[in-house]
Amino acid sequence: MRLTERQARIRLGEAVARAGGQVAFARGLQGVSPKAAESIVSKSLLGRQRVAGSVLAYLGLRRDAAGDIHTVEPPSRIEVLAVRAEGDAGVRAAAALADGILGPRP
Repeated sequence: MRLTERQARIRLGEAVARAGGQVAFARGLQGVSPKAAESIVSKSLLGRQRVAGSVLAYLGLRRDAAGDIHTVEPPSRIEVLAVRAEGDAGVRAAAALADGILGPRP
């Protein structure tokens, strides 16, 4: 899903509030020194600059090559199975075959 900078900032604000403040949130950023992390979080919240990539990653978001922000989602999975069956016994056999191939339903 595509998000605007404003929507990303709103998510960041909510995450900072859940963490108990900017300093607590900044401690969770990976690959950034603690002092720099505090500055990055502060600047990302202000709205004058883009939300930093390390902050987006921590929120489960990413920025693409065009600069758009997206949620990180697993790829979709579609399975198609076609079975032709006649009569009650054939339909039951086809259903059993489909259950065996597709596995348990979520």
